[in-house]
Amino acid sequence: MGLVKSTLRWLDEISADKTVYPYTYVSINLNPHNPRTSFLFLYVTLLFMKTNLFILEERVPVFWRDWGKAIQENFERHFWIPVDPQDDAKYKIQPQYVNRR
Repeated sequence: MGLVKSTLRWLDEISADKTVYPYTYVSINLNPHNPRTSFLFLYVTLLFMKTNLFILEERVPVFWRDWGKAIQENFERHFWIPVDPQDDAKYKIQPQYVNRR
């Protein structure tokens, strides 16, 4: 995720100069039944952008800055493993996959 976040920041910076990189977003078809839709992108979008992918069936732009901001704001909630198992409810983790704390 750190590399994705860095790449998104870099894309946002270079897209400010349209002569260097003219694209400010990626457009994706959020139809979950489309086999050409990247599962990883759908997962990350669902996880961080809080989009209900199973309702939308249209092409939606995801701007580099918004995607990076969503990762920044939600990273800890989705990837942090608390020391105390009673705090698991505060995070989106699956305790059965935690090897040690």
